[in-house]
Amino acid sequence: MEPENGNPCGVGTSDSETVYTRDNPGIEETSDDEKIEECFICHKKFNINADDSSHYHYGKYPMCSYCSDFYGFYR
Repeated sequence: MEPENGNPCGVGTSDSETVYTRDNPGIEETSDDEKIEECFICHKKFNINADDSSHYHYGKYPMCSYCSDFYGFYR
């Protein structure tokens, strides 16, 4: 009996379109204009490409808009 999603073993499949990059498996990419990161301070997932104050702190650590505004780290 084969699962509905077409994968005979049913391992590693899901209904979402989440793709992990090869260089950094902790980064999720859902489309070209949306890049989901996890804030290194509060561990909340957010879109780093959103038009807000979210950014990479020191060019390396993803920081959400809330933490960026709260802690005063600006680009």
